[in-house]
Amino acid sequence: MTGVQTCALPILVAHNMDFDRHGLAWLGVHVPEANRFCTMVNLVPENEKWPRLSEALEHFGLAQVGTPHRAETDARSAGRIFLEMVRRGW
Repeated sequence: MTGVQTCALPILVAHNMDFDRHGLAWLGVHVPEANRFCTMVNLVPENEKWPRLSEALEHFGLAQVGTPHRAETDARSAGRIFLEMVRRGW
């Protein structure tokens, strides 16, 4: 694909990957599906309500750090949720 970069990261973590991947694609960054992890989708069983980022933080007893709904804050929160999921053997 011309003008599209493939992400070399081992894994990209986001809380709402469907939303974030479109933004990345707009920037010309393609992340293969095998390299994506969505904390929102993977946190609950299929057909259950997806948690908001604040609900996921609360579920794991993690405090909100920074201003919610800002890219850096939300990215760090998703990363902290992911690390807690891994730590708990999710």
